[in-house]
Amino acid sequence: MVLHKTDGKRISQALDMPELDVELDRAVWQVEKALKAEKELKEEKVEQDKASASAGAEEKKPGEKR
Repeated sequence: MVLHKTDGKRISQALDMPELDVELDRAVWQVEKALKAEKELKEEKVEQDKASASAGAEEKKPGEKR
C-alpha cells in the first residue's frame, strides 16, 4: 500500500487542509480492511481446496481407478 495512516497528517498540513486528515485516515482504513478481507478469503479457499483434495484421496480405495 502506498499510503499509511501516518501520512494523512503530513499531507493535510502540507496542503493546509486539516479536514483532509480525517478523510485520508478513513480511506486508508477502508483499503486496509478490503486487503485483509481479500487475504482471508484466499486463505480460506486454499484451506477448502486442501480439505477437498484430502477428502477425494480418502474416498479412493487402493487399486481403484478414477
